[in-house]
Amino acid sequence: MADRIRDFLKTFDRNASDAFETYEHCNRNAPDREANFCPELIKLAVELGYLRWPRKIMTHVEGCRVLDIGCGRTLHGIGFLVVGARQYVGVDPKIRMDWDGLRNRSPGLANSKTRESHGWTPRQIMDRMPRITYLDNICREDTFSQKFDVVLLHNVTEHAADLQDLFQMTAGFLEPGGKAIFNHHNFFSWNGHHMRPRDVKSIDLADTVHQKVIDWGHLDLMKAGDPIVVNPRINRVSLQDLQRYTDAYFEVEDWKEQRSNESQGGERDIAEVLLRHLEITERDLRVQNVFAVLRKR
Repeated sequence: MADRIRDFLKTFDRNASDAFETYEHCNRNAPDREANFCPELIKLAVELGYLRWPRKIMTHVEGCRVLDIGCGRTLHGIGFLVVGARQYVGVDPKIRMDWDGLRNRSPGLANSKTRESHGWTPRQIMDRMPRITYLDNICREDTFSQKFDVVLLHNVTEHAADLQDLFQMTAGFLEPGGKAIFNHHNFFSWNGHHMRPRDVKSIDLADTVHQKVIDWGHLDLMKAGDPIVVNPRINRVSLQDLQRYTDAYFEVEDWKEQRSNESQGGERDIAEVLLRHLEITERDLRVQNVFAVLRKR
């Protein structure tokens, strides 16, 4: 039995049958287990790649009340129910309650902007899986009367206009000792501009925008105030400031800096970039993203 549990916990993000078993295992003591079990939605979430993020952090969310700030129009909430979240609340002003368009987030298609109809709107998902709640507004300090055990910021921190305010608000949403978990895409990485090209193989030297932003050109444009990268949705926070804002409200349980791989520009030459930007370090340029698990002070 123990071997079988280990097996399906390894692959449930890629196999619907294993996801069904994971749901039963992680929700075995939940009184509303049957009311929230929807094989059709779980299978769809697996097929579109929306169980990878819940699987990565499942040990932090089982049995917890989870708030997902900036959740996007995704099926991550279904994944968090699979791994046993007691409650999932996803908040994002981009949510459209009666629109069923979804992006495919499976490997190889994760950067696709195309949304296709799959027959499930957020409103229908909430009706079928009552532990899930979606809110189509901006998260504010007075949005909730309750506290949460875990607050998620998945690729949200790089978009915050005031990161310190976001962390303060996040801490306020948490129970004492609650956790905040974020994944942060570093602006100073090779593709930190959040534009195309997103990887080295996609470089098109005939494209004038590509010519300007490749090989950390977006940092030069930032200094010059070029409108190509003066994007209010990207805050251009440094790794040093990210740590400083974090330390003000949280104790760090886990902090992992993932270096850019070859396809993400990790092998491109940085010598001239460092000479042009003396305030920037090799670490700033080579780190692709930061994954952090934090505990409220």
